[in-house]
Amino acid sequence: MKHTSILIFVLLVCIPLSAQENQFKFSGELRVRSEADGRDLSITSPMNLYSLSRVRLGVEVKPSDVLTVFIRMQDSRTFGEETASGSFNTVANSKNIDLNEGYVVVKEFFSNSLSMKFGRQMMQFGNERIIGALNWNNIGRSFDGVRLTVAPSSSSALDLFVMNAGETNAAPSGVSPATVAYKRDDGQWIAGAFYSLKQSPSLLYEGYALYQNITKRSLPGKDSLIRATVGARVKGSFDSFTYDVEAAGQAGTMNGTDIVAYMAAFSIEYAVGSPLISSASVNLDIFSGTAPTTVTENNTFEPPFSSGHRFYGYMDYFTNVYTHMFGRGINDLYLRTVHNVSSDITVTPTLHYFTLAEKRTAATTDKFLGTELDIIALYRFNKNLVFEFGLCGFVPGFTMRTVYGKSDVGLWSYLMTTVSF
Repeated sequence: MKHTSILIFVLLVCIPLSAQENQFKFSGELRVRSEADGRDLSITSPMNLYSLSRVRLGVEVKPSDVLTVFIRMQDSRTFGEETASGSFNTVANSKNIDLNEGYVVVKEFFSNSLSMKFGRQMMQFGNERIIGALNWNNIGRSFDGVRLTVAPSSSSALDLFVMNAGETNAAPSGVSPATVAYKRDDGQWIAGAFYSLKQSPSLLYEGYALYQNITKRSLPGKDSLIRATVGARVKGSFDSFTYDVEAAGQAGTMNGTDIVAYMAAFSIEYAVGSPLISSASVNLDIFSGTAPTTVTENNTFEPPFSSGHRFYGYMDYFTNVYTHMFGRGINDLYLRTVHNVSSDITVTPTLHYFTLAEKRTAATTDKFLGTELDIIALYRFNKNLVFEFGLCGFVPGFTMRTVYGKSDVGLWSYLMTTVSF
């Protein structure tokens, strides 16, 4: 697919010069992030050092008023990763170029209020707690499928989508009894709906439903995952306060075990309005978990395609609910302030207090995971160039000290430069 993507991109860029200039729009991004990683909870061991780069180049073409084609290529790599025959080589090819997005948008599709978008595309709904583009990741998240948007007004929209999130079958190169014989698809497909209504400038309603079907048969006669996620969100403001409330439930089966799980998130923010403190907020995220003594039901809430980095600590200790949260769920209470040092510089400290929703083992009673302090500074040099610096520390609780076998403070920092046009 990579070679085909490159060919499509080159052909699209090399369109005859006689074409109208206003049909084409180019965009791009170059992002470099260097990290110092000491998250092993040992201050005596040296930090791991590495730099990540991501380069994106896109072109938008409008053959007509109702038709838009967008193609974006991406190169994602770690500095110095090129190797040839097992040794480092600066002229080797690590083949990291791929198609990040490639889709067609058809407006006024049988109706003035209906549009269709099909192909490879990112999806960002609401605050990205359930479905997000995962922009922090050096690759990001894209889906393959079709999306219909019904927008009867500028204040409301309904998105309906069907996406192939994992394919195991491939088209045969030729027809024969063996190549066209039925093969069970052990991939994943998702379908969903997202509705948003801007009731007023200070009141937003959102509702969503997502269905996932992963058909790996880890148990004979059982599907690996059939799960529905249904939720709603309300965001509003009054006086100097802004509130954000979201709740979701999950039901289905995982490896033959019934799923009954829930999530709730609350946030209240106060606009301080002082020269140095723009706002202060109190936030609480709750994921239900499965108790260690529960064997007949799965009560662990798992955000299907979340951009979790922005919610559960920048150090990413708790972004995977089964690996990082041990399937026990999590409670994340965090305080955040925003400081506008100048018109170009913003500093945002966030203090997290993490606990498990359920005991990790039947023999333990301590649910405390630890506390994390994230200090993020953003410097906007101009509209095209942004510098971001993060300094984060984690003080482990009983569970994290037990799992890592160490009890020191975890440290992590990064410096990221983003150029966009």
